[in-house]
Amino acid sequence: MGATSNTIKTYEYILNRFYDWLDSQNIYSCMEALETKTLNHFILCLRESTTKAGKPFSDRYINLYARSVKTFFRFCYEEKYISELPNFKMPKIRKAKLLQLDQNQIPLVMGACDTNRDLAIMSLAIASGLRQSELISLNWGNINLRTGRIEVLEGKGKKYRITKVDKQTLRVIIKYHNELKSLDSDFVLPDSPLFQTDENKRIKTFGLRSIMNRISTKAGVKFTAHALRRTFAKMAVKNGMDIIWLQELMGHSQLE
Repeated sequence: MGATSNTIKTYEYILNRFYDWLDSQNIYSCMEALETKTLNHFILCLRESTTKAGKPFSDRYINLYARSVKTFFRFCYEEKYISELPNFKMPKIRKAKLLQLDQNQIPLVMGACDTNRDLAIMSLAIASGLRQSELISLNWGNINLRTGRIEVLEGKGKKYRITKVDKQTLRVIIKYHNELKSLDSDFVLPDSPLFQTDENKRIKTFGLRSIMNRISTKAGVKFTAHALRRTFAKMAVKNGMDIIWLQELMGHSQLE
């Protein structure tokens, strides 16, 4: 499928939960497990369940479970484990206002960055629209410090693409680069991670979320990594970027 390791981990986690649920329902037959009514019953149970805090699961959470199990059903059908693909209607996600920054909030977020690294992370996220996984997988060899050209090697579906950042953002990244280089030139080798921990290891997903949560709290502005991606898209369109070019920069397979 060309799925990333994070997607595979998500599938594995959700399918294990699905298997546990089948066990709780005394469903041990493959044919009974892979039926439309079984998946509908599973989704109904999710809707009636709550988090540890006692809150109902969100529409997006339930939709993610449904998509993962439906993908498994399709796999079973394509591999001929079942003769008929179950007909299933995906649970809808109620429309909500998607989180993003407005023009006045960006300086507040930038001003809340305590280090050159954090400022480089925020600047690049807003200026490029890169996904969270793409930000943390970048190496110094993926970015041209003269032109601002960035090679995204680990995009969604492991797709390769090129994006670019403006000179102001590039200056912020160069300042972070020079800081690392003054400590040890090995920290900025082509295969060294672009964004590093205090121990000069690659920042991981949880670490990036922690950094953004800290900046969000200090700035008094609520945002996530994906909110910064939306911010880039909104600003690009507002400033007249062609929608087809924006699609290429963001790595979307479909214009919609």
